[in-house]
Amino acid sequence: MLALNQIIDTKKLAEITAGGRDFIRTKDGKVLGVAIHLNLNPEAPNIVLVGRGEQRQHRARLYVTQATAVPAFVKRASNQWEYIGNYRALKYSESKDVIKQFDAGNRIPDTVAGVLFLEPAIAEESISVFGEGFPDAKNRKEIEEKAISYVWSMLEARGYAVEDKQADNLGYDLLATHPTHQLFVEVKGTDAHEPRFYLTRNEWAVGQREPDWRLFVVTSARSEYRIFEYSSVEVEEYFTLDPLCWACVAK
Repeated sequence: MLALNQIIDTKKLAEITAGGRDFIRTKDGKVLGVAIHLNLNPEAPNIVLVGRGEQRQHRARLYVTQATAVPAFVKRASNQWEYIGNYRALKYSESKDVIKQFDAGNRIPDTVAGVLFLEPAIAEESISVFGEGFPDAKNRKEIEEKAISYVWSMLEARGYAVEDKQADNLGYDLLATHPTHQLFVEVKGTDAHEPRFYLTRNEWAVGQREPDWRLFVVTSARSEYRIFEYSSVEVEEYFTLDPLCWACVAK
C-alpha cells in the first residue's frame, strides 16, 4: 500500500497504473490511475487539461463515467512520481469558454480538447447527533430510504430516467436524466414537519459548482410526507448554513 507523498519511480508507476504514456492510465476499459505533469497543469490535481485525440478524450469521459477514485501521481523530477492520494473525476467539459478559462496560455493553441475536474476521495467524517429530532441509525436509514423512494418516483413522473449514485460519494444521491438536461439530486429526509438537514462539504461543493444540482427535502417522511425542492441559490436564501464542527489538520 502506498503512503501519502511517497515517491516512486516510473517502473513502479507503470506496475500500479498498467503502464501507458497518457496521463489517464487504463486497462480492459477501466481507469486504474492518473499521472499528472504539473508544468502543463498548474491547477492540478483538481483541474487537469486534456489534450486532443480520440483516445485521450474517450479516457477522460470514461474516468467521469467510472465514478470511482483511482491513485493519482504528480511528476516531481525525472523518474520521480509522488503519490498524492486517490482522486475521482467529477466532470469533463469540452466547452471553449471553460478551456479558455483554465488553459491560461500553458498549451499551444488548439491542442487542448477539454478540462477535467477532479476531487480527492476523502471520506466525510461521520457525526453522531442525539436528542429530539435526531433518530438513531436504524430509524435514520428507514427515513432516508423512504425519502429516496418518494423523490425517485416524483422524478420519474416528471419524465426523468433516474440512476442511483448513493454509493459513489459524488456529492449527490441520484442522477436524473431528461431528454434536454440532467439534474444532480441530493435527497434529505426527516420526520420533522419543517425542513432541517445536514449537508456534507462534498455535497455543498457540488451544489455550488453545478447549476443543475437540486436538493429535495422530504419532511414527515414516515407519515404524510411533503417534498421541498431547492437550488443551491435557494438553499442560501432560505436557510442558515451553520457549521456543526471543523476538521482540524496540522499546518
